[in-house]
Amino acid sequence: MKSKECCFVYSEINKYPLDIPAELDAKIERTGKKGRSGFKKDTPVSFMFFVRIAAVVVLAVAVGVFAWRLNQYSKDIQENDAQINSISISSYLVNSAEKRATPAYPEYEGKTVDTGRIDYPQITDSEKLTQYALAYPDFVCWLYIENTTINYPVVQAEDNDYYLRRNIDGESNISGTLFLDFRCDRTSFKGHNIIYGHNNQNGTMFGPLKKYTDKSFYDAHSVFYTYTKDSVIKWKIFSAYETDTDDYYIRTYFASDSQFEEFLKQIKNKSVYDTGVEVTTQDRILSLSTCYLYNKINGRFVVHAVKIGESPLR
Repeated sequence: MKSKECCFVYSEINKYPLDIPAELDAKIERTGKKGRSGFKKDTPVSFMFFVRIAAVVVLAVAVGVFAWRLNQYSKDIQENDAQINSISISSYLVNSAEKRATPAYPEYEGKTVDTGRIDYPQITDSEKLTQYALAYPDFVCWLYIENTTINYPVVQAEDNDYYLRRNIDGESNISGTLFLDFRCDRTSFKGHNIIYGHNNQNGTMFGPLKKYTDKSFYDAHSVFYTYTKDSVIKWKIFSAYETDTDDYYIRTYFASDSQFEEFLKQIKNKSVYDTGVEVTTQDRILSLSTCYLYNKINGRFVVHAVKIGESPLR
């Protein structure tokens, strides 16, 4: 029989005896001895060890993805700068483009003729956009909202997927290109039309749209412009709100004026504030749509605008 002393060990920290069963004495002797691998003998690899390894791997992947996305965003900005320069827009942020005044028209039988023509920011000219349209057959228009980063070409493909992750040259691109719904008439903008774009974290593409939740932002940016080689159209925003894909706000076909009228009433009433802008079934409607995943899994943020005037592009 072993002596009782073999059943006592002393704590290295507190220096008091611990009564250990004799059958565990041999195992105690082996504890703390390391093998060549560096791990303690007879000590199982703990679950937390794998958790730490997994955390390091996840962190490394996250850093890599972040760096890749940052590089892609930088590339996207450079590509858009090149597009802007190609049609002679002075800078990425056109803070205060020169206004082209509406020409005066003679009176008709003592009354001023309403031509519907408007003043517009002179960010480019007809010759440049003509060349641009020839270079890019899918080009529809140039979309511009003053004092924001929304200053991009809009294209249209045979579906709503092609330009989702491609630039205007058809190359792979994380930000994609703003595109008009394939169901819409790119020449007349008759009825309801939708332009889609990504809500980029760096504020590019349709990133600024979410700011329309703030009425003060709306007051400062209540209109935007679309440019083609022939004309400039001015649009007035009449509704802005958060929704999701279960809401069919992207409807483009209406069997009757009454259906279209009901649709216009619904999207106007959804606005987070009253814009005071009235719309009718005779109007051209242009909506800007982007992802908005802050409150809903399939969230969207949409801005609806009505055509209020048009002028030739000089």
